[in-house]
Amino acid sequence: MPRPDRPLLGLVLAALLALASQALAAGEAGRQHYILNCAGCHQFDGSGSRAHEIPNMRGAVGHFLRLPEGRAFLVQVPGTSNSKLTDAQIATMLNWLVEEFSRAEVPLERAHHRLHRPVEMP
Repeated sequence: MPRPDRPLLGLVLAALLALASQALAAGEAGRQHYILNCAGCHQFDGSGSRAHEIPNMRGAVGHFLRLPEGRAFLVQVPGTSNSKLTDAQIATMLNWLVEEFSRAEVPLERAHHRLHRPVEMP
């Protein structure tokens, strides 16, 4: 005898799979935008270069989210402001960057939310 909850379970699983695949795609897109626009100076691992005065982003970027001025600064650095990225692509990249390099420094009030949205880009 078929169980009436099976179709509902299938729909829930399909929805979760769709959300997970969107998150993975956004993460990969953010990583690619970082590689193409930031890694040339900040290195692939975000470590920067002391010799060339390029800041280390590891363990630091999340602190910028504590103030509106810090958030605005992140979108004005040369690799971001001089790129041809759209506001949505910048938001995707910054969300990936903070999650990848500075998750522990994200303010608690932002820990469970997307950090940047396109409408927040100046």
